[in-house]
Order: sequence, then C-alpha cells, then structure tokens
Amino acid sequence: MATKTGISVVKLILIIFIVLGLDQLTKFWANIRFSISPWVPVPWFSFIYSENEGIAFGLPLGGPLLIVVSLVLMIGLLVFAFKMFDWRKYTIIYGLGLIIGGAVGNTLDRILGGVVRDFISIGFWPTFNIADAAIVCGVVLLLHQSFFDKSLK
Repeated sequence: MATKTGISVVKLILIIFIVLGLDQLTKFWANIRFSISPWVPVPWFSFIYSENEGIAFGLPLGGPLLIVVSLVLMIGLLVFAFKMFDWRKYTIIYGLGLIIGGAVGNTLDRILGGVVRDFISIGFWPTFNIADAAIVCGVVLLLHQSFFDKSLK
C-alpha cells in the first residue's frame, strides 16, 4: 500500500514533467514562429522573442556558474521542503512542482543553448516564458501556504 507521502511525490514528479513539457513545447514553437517574424501582437500582450543570458529579468550573471547555482538551489529547495512542509497539502505539491519544473526548464535551456528563450510580453513587465510564469505561481502558492497555514512544522 502506498503512503500519502509516496503518492504526493509521484504527483510532484508528474507536475514537474508537465511544466517542463509545456515550457519546452512552447519554446520550440517560439523558435519556429519567430524565425518568420520577431513580433506577434495579440490583444493584451505580445509575443516577442528574446534570449536572456543573465538571471531573472536579464540581470547579468551567466555561464556555468549560473547552472551550478540553479541546480544547488533546486536541490536545496527540495531538502527544505521535505523537512518543512506537510506533503499531503496540494498547495505544497503544486507550488514545488511549478517551481522545480520551471527551474529545470530554464536550466535545460542554459545547458543546451547557453541562454533562456523568452517570448511573452505584457506591458511594462520584462519578457518571460512558461517556466518563469510557473516559478512565480509556485512561489505565490508556497507563500500563501506559509502565511495562512498554522500547522507548519
């Protein structure tokens, strides 16, 4: 019989792979689409292809050091989460899955191409991708859980 933690880990892995798949699929689409035209206007936002060599919001820091730091942070987040959170809560599973899936997607970009491919532009906000959006949504879920759940260990 499977434990609740075991089932939760399976759900976490599934979410990671779904986010990673969507991220890589949309980046593949962006590479094909933007080889034709670098800009596609859509109501409320635009698709504009850009390559990000830095960290969040294009801040400079790149190369192998960034890949190593990203991997260490992902492992650290998992270790922290296993000790800190109740794995039966969906906000924890989904939050971590979104964060790790997005981080793996962007790290994979850096390993394979040396840059992260961004293509979604909304007003004043820096151009981003599905992985970036997943990371932000995951952080919001974990913050919500941290602030409103009195049963944290």
